[in-house]
Amino acid sequence: MSQRLQENHRVVDPASTPSTDFDSKMQALFKQLFPEHDLTKHPVHFFLMDSDRIGHKSFVTDGHSFIGFTTQTVRSMKTTDELAYLVATEVIANQITPNPRPEKAWPMTLGVTGALEVLHERHFDATAALRVQDALENEPRSQPTLSDRTIFEWDLSSRRSMVEKGLGHLRFKRESWKRQTLVKRLPRPH
Repeated sequence: MSQRLQENHRVVDPASTPSTDFDSKMQALFKQLFPEHDLTKHPVHFFLMDSDRIGHKSFVTDGHSFIGFTTQTVRSMKTTDELAYLVATEVIANQITPNPRPEKAWPMTLGVTGALEVLHERHFDATAALRVQDALENEPRSQPTLSDRTIFEWDLSSRRSMVEKGLGHLRFKRESWKRQTLVKRLPRPH
């Protein structure tokens, strides 16, 4: 990442121990969420931005994807599931994976529901999205500058609605699967 990008995004020194530890932790989480992604062909790097606001940024430069989270975001997320939700949302919304799902378009609004699907498929707690939503809604609302890109790009009530609908869809899928499994186990009349 160029020095200019580091300065513009207030990146914590990438060579510092907190930054390298964060990148390693997030790389491992990324591999759990997207095991089919070849990081040697399509590198993804994680970085910290010094800020007291919850937020994130992602961009591609020189063939490398970069995903950054503010230090406040990392402090606010209490579980790995919450961080997994944020990573999955960012990856899907920005189509960072080299093979985005062709049957679905992933505009920013579908990043939320797509992330819930990924969490469910990879056995993470998808309800962590509600805890992230609570953290967003409880954060003091300061005026963002034009250079800021935060999760506040969306109306928070719309985002909560997307999360709740996505979780409802997952519950419906899970119940349908249970019913199908039960029906398969029932003895068939002769």
